[in-house]
Amino acid sequence: MRSQRFGISDADLYDEYAFEVDIYSMTDGGQDEWGNERPPSKEYYSQNQMVDIQAKSGTKRAAESGTVYESTHLMFHPVAEKEIPAGAVVEVRLAGIPGVHEDYSVVFVANRGSHLEIDLKAVET
Repeated sequence: MRSQRFGISDADLYDEYAFEVDIYSMTDGGQDEWGNERPPSKEYYSQNQMVDIQAKSGTKRAAESGTVYESTHLMFHPVAEKEIPAGAVVEVRLAGIPGVHEDYSVVFVANRGSHLEIDLKAVET
């Protein structure tokens, strides 16, 4: 009997983690021993992590509109070693495709025990 897979790779069948993210905050570099400014650096909370990101429905967005929890997307992330603060930057890449696809800002992090549910707000450029 002929296969019904039509030559699709296994990676394409499991698209629940279609995004790869880096989560970081910019930290001040401070000064060196001569008083010169050091360049700012990125403090990473998560790097090259496969996640799922979903847009919030209009009803959920309307309920949060005008509040400090106003967000546009919800990200499902494995529990991280470091606590992810509100305001951290999330750079999103499509799995297997180089270059940053979208940028988000962390609004709220909920630890569900087995994973984190992170509310994100799209960064407008």
